[in-house]
Amino acid sequence: MYQYKAFLFDLNGTMIDDMEYHIKAWYRILNGLGAGISMEKAKEECYGKNHELLERVFPGRFSFDEKNKMSVEKERQYQEAFRPHLQLLAGLPRYWNTITNRA
Repeated sequence: MYQYKAFLFDLNGTMIDDMEYHIKAWYRILNGLGAGISMEKAKEECYGKNHELLERVFPGRFSFDEKNKMSVEKERQYQEAFRPHLQLLAGLPRYWNTITNRA
């Protein structure tokens, strides 16, 4: 059996299921800025970096600093909503114990 020295995980969608909370936060932020988009459209836009998303929805409208402020607010809203639901995906602790011989 292999002896692993490290494991690298992308937290979102791999260790926790939080995408719904990101989408809802973006939906509120974008519509608060006048985007007038549906939840489905917000979901379609939820990829890439925060600044990229804002530029796709509002091309050329906001400065770098404005995008930073909106990104911080989106993250604050997402974290506040998701925190009570924070847990590892089902099966992940068992998998971790199996691959690290802790079973």
